[in-house]
Amino acid sequence: MLELVAQSIVSGIAIGCVYGLIGIGFCVIYNASGIVNFAQGAFVMLGGMVGCQNEAAALVEQLEQYLADIRRSAARFPVRLKTFFEEWDDPLISGIRWVEELVEIAGGDPIFPHLRNAALAKNRIVQPAAVREAQPDVILASWCGKKVRKATITKRDGWATLPAVRDRRVYEIKSTYILQPGPASLTEGVRQIHYWLCRAAGVDVPASLQPAEAVDPITR
Repeated sequence: MLELVAQSIVSGIAIGCVYGLIGIGFCVIYNASGIVNFAQGAFVMLGGMVGCQNEAAALVEQLEQYLADIRRSAARFPVRLKTFFEEWDDPLISGIRWVEELVEIAGGDPIFPHLRNAALAKNRIVQPAAVREAQPDVILASWCGKKVRKATITKRDGWATLPAVRDRRVYEIKSTYILQPGPASLTEGVRQIHYWLCRAAGVDVPASLQPAEAVDPITR
């Protein structure tokens, strides 16, 4: 809990700095889109501001094609996998909107879709019993700035019988790849999500969609 409070303080200071710069006369453009398609629009806007409109449009087209390829790959799954994305361990926090959208694109069904629109982490807190009731097939964990300890997850009361725990489908994705709505999450982040969901579904990952960076070394 103290670590979560510390992160909230740092985030508040960062936003305060933006307002401070505006207050002393700087022109500041601050954009933190939490929706996948809006994030792509932000790339076009940024490209226009620095005179690289064509390059930005090409990047967005490339990203859209890439996500379409992942959707087509996920369509091969025999069933869609119930997925819990764990953004924090104590209190237990479910994934934010863009993460849940990427889980869907990659072939999973988030178990708490009604929470995705809550921008504040405190509004996405879930109880361990709710996860037990949902019976996820896969658990993806990315504790913002903190190494995931799988034993913390698997040893929670009553979680040993979850399909994800029973079948050893608890995977870590580094927060640098997925917990910011930008190029990293739209490329490496969604690649790693799709990689683990393919493994869980028993489907090969196409060579063009393989993660570029190292994945969870314990279970690869």
